[in-house]
Amino acid sequence: MSSFPLHTILALFLLACSESTSTTAPGSTGGAGSPGGAGGTGGAGGAGAPTTCLTRITCKDRNADCGSIDDGCEGTLECGTCTAPETCGADNRCGCIPETDPAFCARLGKDCDEVSNVDNCEKPRTANCGTCSGQETCGGTGVDNVCGQNNPCAGVTCP
Repeated sequence: MSSFPLHTILALFLLACSESTSTTAPGSTGGAGSPGGAGGTGGAGGAGAPTTCLTRITCKDRNADCGSIDDGCEGTLECGTCTAPETCGADNRCGCIPETDPAFCARLGKDCDEVSNVDNCEKPRTANCGTCSGQETCGGTGVDNVCGQNNPCAGVTCP
C-alpha cells in the first residue's frame, strides 16, 4: 500500500469539494498558490479565490420583508418592497410611521377639538386639533371641528 503525505490528501479533498460547491468571491484575485511537496514547485494563483459557503442566509432567516440583506456568502439578497402606506425600515421590515397630530388634523381640514378618523396608516385614531382664538368658536361656521365666527343662519334658512 502506497503512502501519500497528509497535505496531499487534504489538498485533493479540498479541490474535489470546492469544484462542486465553491464560488469565487466577487472582486477577489488569485492566490499565490501553495508550496510544492518534496521536489515540487509552488502552484500558480487561480483566477479567483474560491470560497465555500455552507449556510446561505435567506430573507426569512433574518425576518426581512423588504430591502437588501447580506446573504452570509459575500452576496446580497433582495427581500422585496412594501405596499403603501408602509415603507421599508432600517430593520428590513415593512411598517407605517403614523403622521403627527398636526398633520392628521391638517389632512382632514380640521383645526379644533378632538377629531376621530382613520390615520395615514389606515388605523382608527383620535387627536386634539387645537382651540380657536378671538371671536371664533369650534364649529362656528357650521362645519364640525373648524374654527369660525358664529353664523346664526348655519343649518337653517334665514329670512
